[in-house]
Amino acid sequence: MSSAPHPEIVIEGKLRRLAPGARIWNAENLIEMPAALDVRGATVNYTEDVEGAIDRVWILTPEEARQPIRQQTNSNLR
Repeated sequence: MSSAPHPEIVIEGKLRRLAPGARIWNAENLIEMPAALDVRGATVNYTEDVEGAIDRVWILTPEEARQPIRQQTNSNLR
């Protein structure tokens, strides 16, 4: 993931829109304000809302990035 002008971010080389109220957690598990985000080439895990906008992002530590992840779903969509 890399930063882009708010409300967008770049994930896997594609410009993606952040959902209103999107939450981003950094590698120290602290919330980052999307408009102030300055990240280049971070490994992330994320979820999308029903419209395909990114609603939650976790910036992973190198150790977390090495571990396989399970498919994640947004519990609000069930």
